[in-house]
Amino acid sequence: MRRAFVLVSLCLLAGCTDPYPRADPDAVDKAAPYPELVPAEAIRAGVPAPRATPEAEEALAARAERLHARAGALRRPVIEPADRARMEAGVAD
Repeated sequence: MRRAFVLVSLCLLAGCTDPYPRADPDAVDKAAPYPELVPAEAIRAGVPAPRATPEAEEALAARAERLHARAGALRRPVIEPADRARMEAGVAD
């Protein structure tokens, strides 16, 4: 029993340690160079233009249609109106 208590205590203490030891922020900040700021246009210029084939566009449109139909099915009421009216009538009594 005592061993179990010691084992559980050690496990709990191990979980309380900081998994990410903190470095001295002053030393890290002093050694780090200031980040270079780059205009967004320069970043966007390096991004290639999208290349969608007609087959990929058709597949994407079909998937979007299926997702819209699925969302529409999920929007319908879970309990049918007749059942809901019957349940509400039973609660009102």
